[in-house]
Amino acid sequence: MIIVIKIVALKFGTEKSITGCDAVGQIVKLGRNVNSNQFHIGEFVYGYIHGSSLLLPDNDAVEDYVSLDAKLAFKPNKNIEFSTVDSIPEGAVSTFEGAASIPCSWGTAGGSLFYHMGLDLEWEPKTPQRNFSVLVWGGSTGLGHALIQLLKSFNAFANIIVVASKQNQQKLKENGATDVFDYHDVDSIKRIADKYSKIQYLFDCVSNQQTINQVYRCADTKRGATVLNYMGIDISAIKFQFKADDVQFDGNILYLALGTKVVYGETVFEPNLSYRKVIIDFIQTVNPKLNSGELQHMPIRVYTNGPDSTLQIMKDVREGKNSGGVKLVATLK
Repeated sequence: MIIVIKIVALKFGTEKSITGCDAVGQIVKLGRNVNSNQFHIGEFVYGYIHGSSLLLPDNDAVEDYVSLDAKLAFKPNKNIEFSTVDSIPEGAVSTFEGAASIPCSWGTAGGSLFYHMGLDLEWEPKTPQRNFSVLVWGGSTGLGHALIQLLKSFNAFANIIVVASKQNQQKLKENGATDVFDYHDVDSIKRIADKYSKIQYLFDCVSNQQTINQVYRCADTKRGATVLNYMGIDISAIKFQFKADDVQFDGNILYLALGTKVVYGETVFEPNLSYRKVIIDFIQTVNPKLNSGELQHMPIRVYTNGPDSTLQIMKDVREGKNSGGVKLVATLK
């Protein structure tokens, strides 16, 4: 829902386009090119849609019927069901609400690691794929929650440094964080720099003007570093006194996995089939791990007031009621 909030706030969608990116539902019709041996009418699937698309404004998650790309679809276990409680703890994807929390966050995390960072999709290799540290700023966000588990499970880096609220420290370490720093501490950046001097990859999972400057200051300016953000922020956002020649910016646009042209605000992205293949392979790899609980969705708060719940969630996100590492999910049954 954070993605929807930003889309609405920045007016990326066209007038009368429908919002919503994550969806789970039952297959009622198969497209012409869908493998009928892999998907069947009546089965449940979940995945993501380009929310508020300028090119396809009528296809979005907050609808009775949604068109989902079969190549990018997750398949839950057959015994998936609706939750009977309003708060779902972290765990395997066993409920529709848990499934709905996965697609955008985990797809974005997969693109960040296996396309932008070029990591291998090798489950639990014995030695780190990169023998240096990585920083995840915003470890309690949906994206941060996914990144930390993936970084650990694919043994991506020597150290997983996480910045989040101190109240979530224990859970973040259980999920894979090597070290956790509290962003409330005024000296957190200095403490990170004093302890870790080789941070060459950095993820800004919050991605605003303040956090991008904080993340940038943690980068290795001697060996070079790459900062990933998720709102198209460029070097112009960095204060003059912090700028360094060897720190590069990069950004992840999950919609590129659709394999079609993407219009994002005033920017047009051409189809990226290489990115699409990475995400397809990623989903096939992590899907069974999410079903088994080897990878887990974050804690969920369920809203059950139908379509009105989506408006309430947007209000609650603006007011910070999703803080503390909780995903807000609406059921539209």
